[in-house]
Amino acid sequence: MENNKNPSIHQVKIYSIVTLILIVVGSGISYWTAGRIEFYTNAVMHTSDVLQRMNKLYSSVLERESNIRGYVLTGNEEFLTNYRQSNIDADYLLSQIQDLTVDNAVQQNNIEELRGLINSRVRTFNATIAYMKEHGNLEGFLDPSKANNALSGYRMIKDVVSRINEVENNIFRERTKSLTNNINALPFIVGLISVFSITIGLVTFFSIYQYNKAQIAADEERSKFQEKLKAQIKLLDDSNKELEQFAYIASHDLQEPLRKITAFSDLLKEQYSDKLSIVRCFKT
Repeated sequence: MENNKNPSIHQVKIYSIVTLILIVVGSGISYWTAGRIEFYTNAVMHTSDVLQRMNKLYSSVLERESNIRGYVLTGNEEFLTNYRQSNIDADYLLSQIQDLTVDNAVQQNNIEELRGLINSRVRTFNATIAYMKEHGNLEGFLDPSKANNALSGYRMIKDVVSRINEVENNIFRERTKSLTNNINALPFIVGLISVFSITIGLVTFFSIYQYNKAQIAADEERSKFQEKLKAQIKLLDDSNKELEQFAYIASHDLQEPLRKITAFSDLLKEQYSDKLSIVRCFKT
């Protein structure tokens, strides 16, 4: 019954294997979660980069509007230099944003729409600049329809920019939420696996302790049994020696009458050999 209560080496091996499996699984899950955290961190940074470039693009559009107004009002060619640089910056930023959102079909359509509006606006500005250079002013060029078209074009650009930013902000919120969830989950997963591993490890050590204790007890019982067996063997040897001595004495005592008979026979033979010879001859 006592042997059944004590853990066997097979149980100890099972506990050790379970502990190792938990550690491996925990490490794998932790590595996977860390990979997800890295993935969503890069995704959040990617979306943040798109939003930053969109802000720069919109600032470039506003700067271009200001430069055109400054040139029209003052005729200063420095405004045109800044205007042309704003066009270069806007085109470069637009291409970057398009490359960054290449995996999003909705954003690609929005960017193409924005590109078309910006190009249309640039054509209007270039026509204004050409007329201004030729006539020195905009008399006869501006009319209510052109003013309305300019205002409408600016609003359309602003709406598309707002639409692009809204999509990216939604993506940013989703990715930030996923990143936060994975960051929050990592300590929980690691802690849970650690608790299980520590628990199984303690059970394993306790089982090893119990197994060693049972082995020591078994060794002590075995030693006691061997000592008892040796004592019994010694008693048996002593009994055998006593039996041998008894047999020797008994054999000696039993042989004594025979020796006496033999001695008397030899004596009779020696004393009465003549008479015994006559008797033998008579019988013959």
